[in-house]
Amino acid sequence: QALLLSLRLFGQGVMLPVTGLLPDLKIATLLMAGELDAKYLQINEQMSRLIPHNNYHRIAGCGHNIHLEKTGEFVNLVLSFLNQLKETK
Repeated sequence: QALLLSLRLFGQGVMLPVTGLLPDLKIATLLMAGELDAKYLQINEQMSRLIPHNNYHRIAGCGHNIHLEKTGEFVNLVLSFLNQLKETK
């Protein structure tokens, strides 16, 4: 019941769109989408055009669960992104 309630209250279907706010982001942003996940690939490509300081990666041969399907590549991208943030401080 708790999972069902959390999906009803916090799922994507009830969240307000914030697309209009994306161009105002002032922080570096890491975006990843698996090339086999058409829905999130489209969403991330749109977000990459709107967010000024973004690092967008389209992951080849991968679906929705990048962290499971391409663990090494996922970890390398996250660590590289975090290292870039650390270097800019």
